[in-house]
Amino acid sequence: MTNPDDIRNKAAAGRANANSQDGKRAKTIQILGGLFVLTLVVGLIGAGVYAKSQSQKLSVTPEAVTEYDSSAQLPKGVTAQNGYGVPVGKQDPTAPKAELYEDFQCPACGFLEQANGKNIIDTAVKGDINLTLHPMIFLDRNFPESQLASLRATMALGCAVDAGKTAEYHSGVFAMQPSKEGDGFTDQQLLDLGKKVGIEGDSFTTFETCVSSAKYKGWAQNSQLHAQDRGVQGTPSFFLNDKLIDTAIVADPAGFAGVVAEARK
Repeated sequence: MTNPDDIRNKAAAGRANANSQDGKRAKTIQILGGLFVLTLVVGLIGAGVYAKSQSQKLSVTPEAVTEYDSSAQLPKGVTAQNGYGVPVGKQDPTAPKAELYEDFQCPACGFLEQANGKNIIDTAVKGDINLTLHPMIFLDRNFPESQLASLRATMALGCAVDAGKTAEYHSGVFAMQPSKEGDGFTDQQLLDLGKKVGIEGDSFTTFETCVSSAKYKGWAQNSQLHAQDRGVQGTPSFFLNDKLIDTAIVADPAGFAGVVAEARK
């Protein structure tokens, strides 16, 4: 099993070196067959607060974040030892370990959610896999006009986790992905989604305060750093017992059932 401390230590020097080089960017590559746009991560991606006016529209370019924030507040159930991921389902330690890396602005991630997202979550709820969601925020650098939509959506997810609506909010964000990549989400959309998934009364007041205060900014940045240190090259990326599974298989219910069954032997 991968040791998170070893990953973080080995990656620290690499991040420092990468930060001094040119070409720190992300790019998308169209995969033949028309099923997915795999978003490849290149260089150092962080989240910050640098704003500028561009074509009369506010753009926000994330600054590089090179170190983990050990003081960052974490959503319920999230730990540094688990790579800052969000646990979903029974969390049976004897079940195959499953890890899903996604960016809320990633179209291929949205396709995966539409094609097989509910089944993946249901498999975790049944205890057939030990699932952890790892949100990433690197597409904020590709799309500054989104005004840190990946970061804001991830922070809102953390608030929904506290409200006990992890799976519902996760799928809800992907369901409202705009048709044009980079258009992002408004703060109001993220708040309204909380109500839509059933966060009500005092729980919604807490959720609203959590979202508006950017309570989980540090957590979102830590989650991104973990993905970089893990060597995640694109989204979506699904690991089963530390083995990267082809996204086409994960998106196919029968194919997904097959690899899970094999991992459970």
